[in-house]
Amino acid sequence: MSEEHFMHNVDHKHHFYANNGAEIRNLAELRDALRTMDDATFKHHVNKERNDFQTWVGDIVGDADLARQIAKAGSGKRMAKIVAKRIARLEKRHGSAPLSADSGENKRSWLLFLEGLIFGLLIGIIVARLIF
Repeated sequence: MSEEHFMHNVDHKHHFYANNGAEIRNLAELRDALRTMDDATFKHHVNKERNDFQTWVGDIVGDADLARQIAKAGSGKRMAKIVAKRIARLEKRHGSAPLSADSGENKRSWLLFLEGLIFGLLIGIIVARLIF
């Protein structure tokens, strides 16, 4: 898997749903969520039995190096710094920042909106013709 892949949203079915309700789709969102995450939420996901963030980064995002790096982070703030450094390295290496709001998922939502709009207009025209 190419490193560029690490910088994009994961498939919808693999989004990370944090205990506090946050939905995380990519490394930038993970970084941001960790920066503001309360200790109770962090400890729910990172404790002696498991490290959900490490598992998600390694198994779903596919970034084994980052997963190893965050394994020992003792706090959300420390983990956020590690993730932020990794993002910066990836962006520098690949010369882009694909973690923008204009993601593939947003494009799909936009297309669904347009399809609905066109369908609605067609139904409106047909109904108007039948009435008048």
